[in-house]
Amino acid sequence: MGNNYTRRNTLRLQGYDYRVAGTYFLTLCVKGREMLFGRIEHGIMVVNEFGKIVETEWERTQEIRDTVFLDEYVIMPNHVHAILHLNDAFVGPYTQNTPTIGVGADGNPPAPCDSNVSSVNEKETYARTTSLSNVIAAFKRASTKGINDLRGTRGAEVWQRSFFDRVLRNEHELSLARKYIFENPIMWEQDNENPDRLIPQ
Repeated sequence: MGNNYTRRNTLRLQGYDYRVAGTYFLTLCVKGREMLFGRIEHGIMVVNEFGKIVETEWERTQEIRDTVFLDEYVIMPNHVHAILHLNDAFVGPYTQNTPTIGVGADGNPPAPCDSNVSSVNEKETYARTTSLSNVIAAFKRASTKGINDLRGTRGAEVWQRSFFDRVLRNEHELSLARKYIFENPIMWEQDNENPDRLIPQ
């Protein structure tokens, strides 16, 4: 797969509206590439107590937001790779908040699903959206607080500024991103984020 899904991609796609429904491959890095979340043993990620906090808060991202559906993710020693689906959530007395989880087959990010809306009344129903940046910022705040509370380092930074993303536009790209996540621990020795990585001769 090469570097197609690594953090080397541009931080933001110029002109793209990150509030609209879409599917994203994300990379969030620990400040200073510190090996904070655990270790790789025989190609398997073993999370420590800090990694478990990250895992818990990432799962909560979906639980507390109607607009978010989590796909595959992996917590690595000093970064996280994840696929996140951001959807429009229509709220009101005539709607159901069921997330859309597919990627648009026509090469575009998925649009809000019509099946999520029943008898839409413009005066009583509205779309509640949030930006991808707001979702990630909230996750970072919660996980940072949990880690700092545990290690007694109140106010310390845990995450590198911002994050890296790639917009996944079809099922093929989604499949490649899932494969990359699954194989990431196996490829740790050659990972760009591994400060002790082995460079192939």
